[in-house]
Order: sequence, then structure tokens, then C-alpha cells
Amino acid sequence: MKNPTEKKDFHNLVVNQCPSVSGKSTLTYHVGIDEDNRLYLRVADNSAGGLFSKEWIALAEIENILGKLIGPFTSHALRGLFQGKSNNTPAFLLAVMLKEGLAVRSKASKRGYERGDFERFTTQMQALIDAQSEGKPVKSAKAKKEPQG
Repeated sequence: MKNPTEKKDFHNLVVNQCPSVSGKSTLTYHVGIDEDNRLYLRVADNSAGGLFSKEWIALAEIENILGKLIGPFTSHALRGLFQGKSNNTPAFLLAVMLKEGLAVRSKASKRGYERGDFERFTTQMQALIDAQSEGKPVKSAKAKKEPQG
């Protein structure tokens, strides 16, 4: 089965970097939209090399999967989103989700994560979409310092 996003055209809203969950590499990722302004995420590069998928993953699909979960989750919960089978890819997507506030570390589970603020993220991305459609210059995302602890 081919990836359904393979033939779509995407427009990047954000190109940014974040540490991997392990902290052993730096990931470059994209937040993009398709022709219908639906939001997607993808990992584009990994400073440490290694295999991973560069598939675009719909934000709605991520929300759908997380909405079915009870309690904290690990990157394994994201595995079904990908056509590719690299074990790195779900963990890399989780790192992007942490950076963008779509996931947060669980207080209840040492190795678990919880759903973050999808509404805040969607609102921020909609502001970028609106600014671009009005022809306003959009600043690229700058890497923010990660909180210690």
C-alpha cells in the first residue's frame, strides 16, 4: 500500500529543530499544510543519521490515535501512523510533538507521555496560514531553549 500523502503537494509553515527524545541527536522537522490547509508533521533530517521515515503525518490522525488512549503513552502508540517500519520514526515524531507542545511528559509514568495542547498549536498554525494568505512576511521558527529538569 502506498502512502496516501505521497502524491499531495505540501507547503511548509514551519521548519525547526528539536532534540530527539534520547537527546543523542538533533532532528529537523516540518509543519506543513496540504491544498486544503490540513496540518501535517514530518521529520526531515536527523543529525546522527540512522533510518527513519520522512512521511507527512496528518495532525488529525495523531489526535485520533491519542484520543483512543487511556492514560500515559509511549512512542509505540504512534507506530501505526507510518507506512515505513523504522523503529526510530515514532520516537522522532514524539520528539517533535514535545517541542510543539502536542505531548508532555507524564507526571504519573516515568517513561510515559500525555496529550498536549492541540488547540493552542492549531491556533498558532492558523495564524501562520492567515498571515501567508494575506501576503504578510512570516518569521521562521527559531529554536527555543528547552527547559531544564
